[in-house]
Amino acid sequence: MYFRMSLSKIELVSLLCIIALQDSMCVEFVSDNIIKRILANGYRKEVRPRCPGVTAVDVTLDLALRQIIELNEPKQFLQTNVWLRAFWKDCRLTWNKTETGVDNLILPESFMWIPDITLYDNADEGMKAAKEYRVSVTSEGETRHQIPIVLTSLCTIDTTYFPFDRQSCHLKFGMWAYSGLEVNFTNIRDDADLTSYQGHVEWTVLSMNVERSVIYFEDIPYPSLVYDLKLRRKPLFFILNLFFPCVLISMVAILGFMLPPDAGEKVNLEVTVLLSLAVFQLIVLEMMPPNSETLPFISIYFASTMVLVGLSCLMTVVVLNVHFKGSQGWPVPKIGKTIIIEGLGRLLCVRPNHKGRKKHPANDVVQGLRFERRKTTVKPLNNVSAIDNVSAIDNVSAIDNVSAIDNVSAIDADTSLSPATSLLLKHFNRINASLSDMVTRLGDRKSDKAMCEEWELMALVLDRAFLLLYGFLSCLILLIFIIIFQTE
Repeated sequence: MYFRMSLSKIELVSLLCIIALQDSMCVEFVSDNIIKRILANGYRKEVRPRCPGVTAVDVTLDLALRQIIELNEPKQFLQTNVWLRAFWKDCRLTWNKTETGVDNLILPESFMWIPDITLYDNADEGMKAAKEYRVSVTSEGETRHQIPIVLTSLCTIDTTYFPFDRQSCHLKFGMWAYSGLEVNFTNIRDDADLTSYQGHVEWTVLSMNVERSVIYFEDIPYPSLVYDLKLRRKPLFFILNLFFPCVLISMVAILGFMLPPDAGEKVNLEVTVLLSLAVFQLIVLEMMPPNSETLPFISIYFASTMVLVGLSCLMTVVVLNVHFKGSQGWPVPKIGKTIIIEGLGRLLCVRPNHKGRKKHPANDVVQGLRFERRKTTVKPLNNVSAIDNVSAIDNVSAIDNVSAIDNVSAIDADTSLSPATSLLLKHFNRINASLSDMVTRLGDRKSDKAMCEEWELMALVLDRAFLLLYGFLSCLILLIFIIIFQTE
């Protein structure tokens, strides 16, 4: 009797487990029986499932983009966080839902057959982690494999319009071991699922469409799914921290033409600007891939600006050379006066300033000491008449008159003068010679100063012309690149 009572209790517990499936212990008990029955029927996970009347297994893939982790331009790879969802039917994993009361089982991937979905452009071993996630199976054999995974794929970067560029990265999925005759690989929708996407600080996702393609190898089809991820860069960060400082530095080079040549800082300023642009060029090179097929326009802009700054250094050296040419005693050529001073200077409104120049007292002395060369014949009658002749020479301003000095020497030679008169005439000749030399030196100094002023005026005209030329070329290059970037 005790045995019969115990048996009835066991049957009662089993019956309650079948009726009340909410109990987790009962569900585990029934699921274990289902798995044992499937294994008893000879289920092998190494063999591809084949349903009656169907030669190929239909595997459907869906992809949900969760996050863009990184798009590395120098190494040209894309790292994304995605959710892969694979669907297929395994006719060997079926059971009677009515008898067991279980409609869904969660099985480990090591228990069942899993399609070898492979990312063709894979850059790491991230796809191996896909096998660690469990699979959901229904009573009719409908299998669903959901995989959250970080993919690292190759992506060809086109930085022609950086930082206003758009990138297109392809994620190509397919079967590695099975052909299209064994596994029919298709997509569940025409685009990726972007409902759970989290935004990126640098990139904006424009679209992510999918296209199925079939490649034939030895007349055997190999289907694949290509997800085209289109991205657009957010340029504000690069405009404020890279593009705007470069434009500002190139405009600072204009100040070098406004500095006077005597300051000695014109060349230093231009060289400093050139070095600053070289630093920005190196920063851009670190961000770009080493690609010789497509050259970024911003690199061309930096290179053009560096060439302009280099030309400004050359222009500054030319201006300084012309400015200090007069101190070397070189006369201004006539063609330089005609073309630069008179022609280009008039066009640029550069004129010599005579109004503000003050008249120096030495000019009056020089003008007083100059006179016309005249021959004076002195007829010595006696000592007194000789002295009168000397006084007459003095009255005619005979300081610079060589003929008058010769006449005085003739007086000393032809007449018999007293020793006092002869001594007086010798001193007078020495004074005359010293004054003549002084007048000559003052005249030469004045001519040298006028020549220096002509060279300085020519340098000023050239500096003004180079300023306008540099400003025009800088604005032209900047305008061209703005138009190019707007077309993108």
